[in-house]
Amino acid sequence: MEWLTILVVIAIVALFFVFRRRSEENVDVTDPDKVLQAVEVYEAYGRQQQALELVQRALRENPNYEGLKAKRDELGSTRS
Repeated sequence: MEWLTILVVIAIVALFFVFRRRSEENVDVTDPDKVLQAVEVYEAYGRQQQALELVQRALRENPNYEGLKAKRDELGSTRS
């Protein structure tokens, strides 16, 4: 019975990582306003590194969008 519990825990953890990655990939980086909204959510949950990575991906699609540049600079200055 103990091995079954371990197997269930492993499956739950694996699913968590799969769905977490999919949710990050579903952000439309071609829409800077949606990116900035998603970044606010990441920041609210203390996920500054993921927020910065998302902004950097969006900047590859929208290199001249000033709001993304400002957010990148803000997030970059808060990294430890």
